[in-house]
Amino acid sequence: MRQAVLFVGHGTRDVVGIEEFRELAGAVERRVCDRLAAAGGPAPWFTISFLELSQPDIAAGLAACVQTGATRVLVVPFFLWDAGHVKRDIPDAVAAFVERHPGVAVDMLPAVGVDSVFVDVTADRVREAVEAIAERGLAALGQPVVLLVGRGNRDLDAQRDFAQAAKQLARRLEHVGGVPVAGLDIAYLAAARPSLEESLTVLAGRGVRLVCIAPYLWFEGYLTRVDLPRRLLAWTAAHADVRLVCARRLGPDARLADRMAERVVAGLRHPDSGEPARLSHSTPAREHLG
Repeated sequence: MRQAVLFVGHGTRDVVGIEEFRELAGAVERRVCDRLAAAGGPAPWFTISFLELSQPDIAAGLAACVQTGATRVLVVPFFLWDAGHVKRDIPDAVAAFVERHPGVAVDMLPAVGVDSVFVDVTADRVREAVEAIAERGLAALGQPVVLLVGRGNRDLDAQRDFAQAAKQLARRLEHVGGVPVAGLDIAYLAAARPSLEESLTVLAGRGVRLVCIAPYLWFEGYLTRVDLPRRLLAWTAAHADVRLVCARRLGPDARLADRMAERVVAGLRHPDSGEPARLSHSTPAREHLG
């Protein structure tokens, strides 16, 4: 059985965001190949696709996999949460392709979900931002409150996962040698509450004068480049007594490449056990599509 791996990004018109996704996808591919080679296993074929806004789309990515002779494709969403895109949009695109190519098995990993490595990277981003506070002469404002900002969605499971990730982050920041922060709250940019502005206003009402914004967002795009900065500027214009410092997004961090490679290797080796047990939209392979 020849296998292929299809990495699926959300897609963006932002060139930097596309390059970040490609960079991380390439790093994951190299790690997967190294691990499989060390175990004496064959390497799959890799390619990328996007759900929207960018090309190639998922159908084109799957078609490219089949053209290499693959009879099984592992779809790997580079998405943080199992919400609408991962629960419906990507599976729908996969199902439509499988209907036209019944001899190919297409399995799909779940979204990242609550993952300690992703939380660790976020904790480091917060540490960087907080350590820069003294250099900016803001220490007199007191210890900052961390505001973890998510994209937001209407999926209750995803909202619960985001809240759980926030709790893990709070524990990371409290441990011995951790970051001197006064607490952690959450906010969403869209589709869920509290909104960014609502959370900031509540913090201001509590007398908080220094807030560290921690975007729990993966790649550069409209939200990180336009929406979040614009809304922060608008809010601070009406709240001049509160200072905001912004941590970096997750980005193509090497630790995230390691973690994603672990998930891919598990999905390739053990499609019916372990972490990839939640694979979906698989149809039994029948005859090879030559």
